[in-house]
Amino acid sequence: MEKKYTKVLHFADVHAEDGPKFPEIEKCLVYLGDYAIQEQPDLIVVPGDIFNSSEVKLDSKAAKLVFAQFERLADVAQVVVSIGTPSHDGNAAEVLQHVSGRFPIHVATTPQQLDLPCALVSAVPAPTKKYMQGEDNDIAAALTQVFMGFGAQAQERGDRPHILLGHWAVEGATIHGQDYIGQEIRIPYDAMMLAGPDCICLGHIHEKQQIRQLAFYPGGIYQKNYGEIGGKGAWMHTFEGRKLVLSEYVQTPSRKLFVDRMDYLEDAVATCDTTGCEGCEVRCEVTCWQDEAGAIDRAALESAYLSSGAKSVEIVLIRVPRQTVRNDLVLKATTLREKLVAMAGLRGETVPASILDKADALEGCSAEQINDMITRKGAINEDKAA
Repeated sequence: MEKKYTKVLHFADVHAEDGPKFPEIEKCLVYLGDYAIQEQPDLIVVPGDIFNSSEVKLDSKAAKLVFAQFERLADVAQVVVSIGTPSHDGNAAEVLQHVSGRFPIHVATTPQQLDLPCALVSAVPAPTKKYMQGEDNDIAAALTQVFMGFGAQAQERGDRPHILLGHWAVEGATIHGQDYIGQEIRIPYDAMMLAGPDCICLGHIHEKQQIRQLAFYPGGIYQKNYGEIGGKGAWMHTFEGRKLVLSEYVQTPSRKLFVDRMDYLEDAVATCDTTGCEGCEVRCEVTCWQDEAGAIDRAALESAYLSSGAKSVEIVLIRVPRQTVRNDLVLKATTLREKLVAMAGLRGETVPASILDKADALEGCSAEQINDMITRKGAINEDKAA
């Protein structure tokens, strides 16, 4: 018997918007449409954040781009979308279910299980109080119940793969190679496994990664800002029956942004780090004293990056007023002795020991005692003058 393979294309976090980022978004989304037409997946899943604002206008360039490209995707295979964060998708993404293509587009606005010819898809939008009917601390427990329900229903899926689709943070996810710690809850991997999935297709975290055996983030389709790293693109998951046998990552032609930060406040010989900037749009952030900003050799910095292969370079000077630092240092001092030393240090001076001793003596005196000393000293001076 011939082996039956199922291919599922998985991308997320399109964040479509008008404005200066639009050409980049268009380039990458069209690329994924072309890739789908070429590879002919059996199913396309998109877990949320199609748009970058809940206020998107349906006649905007961003909306027209999304509708046109999702129509192309729907001409290839059935598409399942789960709604992302309310501040991004709002209700706009729901309109996708009315986009006409050869196959339907399913939009999950509440947790639901879709019984499709090629796969069983358990789709969950970004968890909110709206449909979980509880506070943040209760959402993880409520999702666990949802996963258990999905798992019970998935027993009858036959030889089709079961895809869990969602938009949330998972325990074990990373950003910049470090554990992701966000404001929202993080769903335990074992809780998701209660659904009995053969693959977990996620959105929300903009860094491509695989968590344990079955959970995947594609990382967004383009580099939104200088804080994002890693590949941008989509996963193509291949199943043999219910078994996930291969997950290949396809990168979009996203721009590459590179940021280098230099601190001239304490190091007058700080040097730029051009490692990894080849082919990138470089932003160099230089922190310096306000009165020394003119001494920064911006041309030399730009030349260093360009000679290392950077496509473009932007030098940003972050000017720090010295008075701000003076005030901060003095305010942080707790005793009169420390304040005198801090102020003298900023001027390059040394406080005589006798003055510091007097400061210590004054520190232990009450206001009345100090006033009495001033009064007595004034009286002594008057007697001497007489």
